[in-house]
Amino acid sequence: MATVPTYQGPKVRSEALQFAPQQGARSDAAFGGVQGRQLAAAGAGLADMGAGLERLQERRALEKAFEVENKIAEEYKLFEEQTLPNRQGEKAAGYRAEVEGWWQKTAETYGAELDDRTRKAVSRSLLRMRGQATGRAGSFELEQADRVGQVAFESMQAREAREAAGFGMAGNEGELATSIKKITDSTRGYLVRKGMPSDAIDEAVRTAVGKVHGDVVVGLMQTDPKRAKEYFERPGVADSFTRGQRAEIGARLAQTVDAEQGAVGARDVFGSAMKDKPYHEVVPYDELDAKLVKQFEGKPDALKAARQELDRAASLWNRRQTEEQAAGIQGAYDLLNGGKGLRQIQASPAWQRMTPQQRDQFGEMLNNRWRAAQSHALADRERAERAEELRTSDAAIAYTDPAALSRLSREEVIALRPSLGEKNYAKVSKAWQDYQKDQTKLSNATFDNDMFNEALLSAGYDPKPGGKNKEGAATVMRARNAIDTAIAAEQKIKQRELSAQEKRTVAQGVVSARVQIDRPWMPDREVGLIEADPAEVAERGYITVGPKSNVQLRVSDVPVQDFVDMKRYLRERGQPSDDITVMRRWYDFQQQQKKTR
Repeated sequence: MATVPTYQGPKVRSEALQFAPQQGARSDAAFGGVQGRQLAAAGAGLADMGAGLERLQERRALEKAFEVENKIAEEYKLFEEQTLPNRQGEKAAGYRAEVEGWWQKTAETYGAELDDRTRKAVSRSLLRMRGQATGRAGSFELEQADRVGQVAFESMQAREAREAAGFGMAGNEGELATSIKKITDSTRGYLVRKGMPSDAIDEAVRTAVGKVHGDVVVGLMQTDPKRAKEYFERPGVADSFTRGQRAEIGARLAQTVDAEQGAVGARDVFGSAMKDKPYHEVVPYDELDAKLVKQFEGKPDALKAARQELDRAASLWNRRQTEEQAAGIQGAYDLLNGGKGLRQIQASPAWQRMTPQQRDQFGEMLNNRWRAAQSHALADRERAERAEELRTSDAAIAYTDPAALSRLSREEVIALRPSLGEKNYAKVSKAWQDYQKDQTKLSNATFDNDMFNEALLSAGYDPKPGGKNKEGAATVMRARNAIDTAIAAEQKIKQRELSAQEKRTVAQGVVSARVQIDRPWMPDREVGLIEADPAEVAERGYITVGPKSNVQLRVSDVPVQDFVDMKRYLRERGQPSDDITVMRRWYDFQQQQKKTR
């Protein structure tokens, strides 16, 4: 079979031809291309290094700026602590300018020490800190100026109010009206400048004028209750008080007027009964009390005051009796020891001062002494003296009891001489003198400073007030005196020195005692007894008593003698005897007495 012949001619090349470079062409290496790229890369690296260095310097500047800011802040804090205490009140004027000067000087000082980069970073913070500091300084200066103005205004108001109250109590109507007008005008002018609304200004004026009227009324209550009532009822005066205040003051005025009438009535009744009576006459107390009950029937306040005045007058009368009788007895013995006989003694003023019973006892003593002198035998004289000693031994034993000695005065001991006889009188007199020496020793109460400070702190008082806190210092002094007095009294009752724990208990009772102060035109105020004005407590102080603590018991409601007796009763039984406890126990005793009647 015939075959197709295969053509075996030249073949076509499928890859591109590799031409050799022309003789005139050059490579990039010939032109430094590689080196250029290397230089470009190095330049980029240097640029990155420069940027990093810039950031590092910026960070260091910020760190330095932060350090400087903290240092300046600490220095300014120290500046404020050292400066502000001395720029109070009127001294605050110019404080803002002083602060501006401080910041200006500080900026200059630190600016000279810093590089430009740090200075710029610090200046931004200093501007902010300076603005805040000067703003506070300006506010402080304005606040102090306002306070100075307020203090000056209040001082002027208080001075005018005192003067006005004095004019009102003295009955100087013209000066009173002038002072009230000054108070009204100054109050209104000051509050208008403060920007207060008109209704608040009117109320403040009413309060300021009302205080003047209240001071006049309260002052007259103490000296002339009738005039106080007349003043309160004058047109316009009562309008200065609220409705509740008017009702309360009116009730107190009525009570005070009744009390004054009762006291005057008691003085008249006592004076009429005891006029021209010898001092050794006994006060007919029940008879006089019955007259007062009849005279003040339906007026409990007047009767209460009348009985208190009767108690006071009778107590004074009895004290005068004791003193006169003691002087008479001492005078009679002086005459006897001076060689005078019985008739000469009976003709002396000393004899007239003695009571009939004391005269009989004195005469019996002389007879016993005469019989003893007439006894030639020693045995007879001893028997006579022994008989006199035995006759009065029971009385001598009773009088030498510490409880009895605590109630005897020197004059009362002297008055016992005729009834006791010479020997037993000498024993009682010595026992009384020894007792007084013991009381003097026990009166020297010791209470160390640590316990004292502890007691004050537990009651909320600062035991070490600053030198400028005069009220605090006075309170601490009153507390020290009150605690020492209370401890001494307890030691006298127990006849020994108290233990440290017992002293702490007494001190706690003293510093924790509190009392309410009645303020007619303001809310009542509770204060500690050691910080209260004793005169104010005696006049307006009260405590709440009763099962529901809803009864006001005033300090003045407790008669002085009842208070003393109740305090002695509690002390003798080792029970708490602080003033508040005494008032409460007295009230409870009065309620029990009412139930048994």
